Amino acid sequence: MSKTKTKRTTKTKPSKPLAKRRAKAATKSGGKAKPAKATTAKAAPPANVPKPAKVTQPASAGSVVPATLPPATAAKAPKVAKAPKASSLDHQRRQLLDTKTIPELKQMLKRNDQVSTGTKNKLIKRILECVTKGAFPRCPSCGIGRLKVGSATIVSDEGEVTYHKGFKCPGGYDDDEYVYCGFIAKLGEIERPAWKFEAPGSLV
Repeated sequence: MSKTKTKRTTKTKPSKPLAKRRAKAATKSGGKAKPAKATTAKAAPPANVPKPAKVTQPASAGSVVPATLPPATAAKAPKVAKAPKASSLDHQRRQLLDTKTIPELKQMLKRNDQVSTGTKNKLIKRILECVTKGAFPRCPSCGIGRLKVGSATIVSDEGEVTYHKGFKCPGGYDDDEYVYCGFIAKLGEIERPAWKFEAPGSLV
């Protein structure tokens, strides 16, 4: 009679979850079971979704589609050349006086009984004013000082004070003594003598 060997089949117990095994081991060792860390799965990034294409409606029959033009740039106006200034009589006189020397300018002022002191520019300015408006006369009150144009204060017989532009006399020297005058008059009350030119028909 032959003996047959019978294999023993061992039944495998199903493995317990990891949390239960840790809890059981903790109770045996007298400690507290640590809670299992929950693992959260990361969400996958969304796939690139293509943007919907713009649908252009076909133009209906007979409709006019406006053409797209580039923005218009403002056209620059052409530069206009300035017209040369007309050579006036005063400008011609100024050019002529610029060629004169200071002694010549002073001689012209002395010939017209005018103040001949100052720089060349002041002498030329004084001559131009006297040529166009007339020379400055002597004071009719003292006969020494030469009238000047400026702001004058006039007090009437009734005591009314008025301020206006007119003539006034600062006075002058009589020999070595200064004499104060204080004469004042309106512009229309004093006549300025005409300028004495170097020669008939000359500019100055």
